[in-house]
Amino acid sequence: MTATQVLTGVPTQKLRAGDIVLSHGMRVRLDTLRTHHGGHYFSPDGKTEGTCHQGYGPAGTESCCVIYAWSGTVTNLEEVREARIVPVGWLRTDDGRTDQWTVQGNYLATWRVERTGN
Repeated sequence: MTATQVLTGVPTQKLRAGDIVLSHGMRVRLDTLRTHHGGHYFSPDGKTEGTCHQGYGPAGTESCCVIYAWSGTVTNLEEVREARIVPVGWLRTDDGRTDQWTVQGNYLATWRVERTGN
């Protein structure tokens, strides 16, 4: 991290392409976003739960049913391999990449992100 980089907590839905997410000892540069809708939801206060219909829960909880999946590039790959932080097979893709990691979560997850300071 350079002097112009700052660490900040970022909710999943506010991640953006180019962010460096710190995850499991890896520095993952976010490249491509996919979203999935549906599943089970809890209201923000935790008192209401149910099944999302057409990707949405009750009023005010629409984002709770969205799952964000960022495909990213591990930028400290040699360090990760040497430290055996994760099994190298987990970094492989069907098309032969060996430096890919997916950062995924819903509105409940917050990530440690390096961003350029102002």
